[in-house]
Amino acid sequence: MTSPYAEQAWEIVRRRARDVDGFLAVTDYFGRTMQERLSVEPARMHVVHMGIELNDYTPPDTRPAEPTIGYLSRMCPQHGLDTLIEAFILLKKEPALASARLRISGGRYASDEPFIEQMRQRLRAAGVLDDVEFLDTFDRDAKLAFLRSLTVLSVPEPKPVAYGLYVLEALATGVPVVEPAIGSFPETIEMAGGGVLYEPNTAEKLAESLAALLSDPEAVGRLGAEGRAGVCKAFDIERTARDMVDVCERMARKGNE
Repeated sequence: MTSPYAEQAWEIVRRRARDVDGFLAVTDYFGRTMQERLSVEPARMHVVHMGIELNDYTPPDTRPAEPTIGYLSRMCPQHGLDTLIEAFILLKKEPALASARLRISGGRYASDEPFIEQMRQRLRAAGVLDDVEFLDTFDRDAKLAFLRSLTVLSVPEPKPVAYGLYVLEALATGVPVVEPAIGSFPETIEMAGGGVLYEPNTAEKLAESLAALLSDPEAVGRLGAEGRAGVCKAFDIERTARDMVDVCERMARKGNE
């Protein structure tokens, strides 16, 4: 929403928030952000980390023959695809990573097509278009197969995000992630492991971080196993359900006091 409507809408939400007994946030980061934005006291803000159903996320038997970077989000600049493409172009200049590939999935809108074509032209001009795939199919089976085809995943969001499902999905598949040190990413990586954080959030720093990881297969394997174990421990959907019930029970008891 544009000004002044955005400010007016937030003011209405802040007023209505006074009538709410408790709020659930999906990460500590988002809880702090919304606590400040809604002027909510800490006692009414509860955090339940959103987990995933782990059964379908199984690591592949073998790693890809060539270093393969994945992107799993809407194909648009709002989620940093242009930054990743620029980083990939820089990465391909490294002799040891000349065979690296980039696979892009996550869906698109009709309005994204001009941007995607612009990215194709950029890759073509850099001479690396043949090493990049823009994947059209985005059902669950295709997504699971996509994750198992990767060496590493990166979605370099330009703005802080509350919750990155793709990070949990990659880690659950045993695929390490490389993400900017913003929003919920540091919190998720601290809890689950399996990732590399970088700053500042530039194509140059992303390329440097990707190159360091992809040049060390042992580190890729170690982080992948660490991330898989960490997600199973901290982000299993069963744990989310138990934590949700616990919060609701505590709120109910407080309401009866």
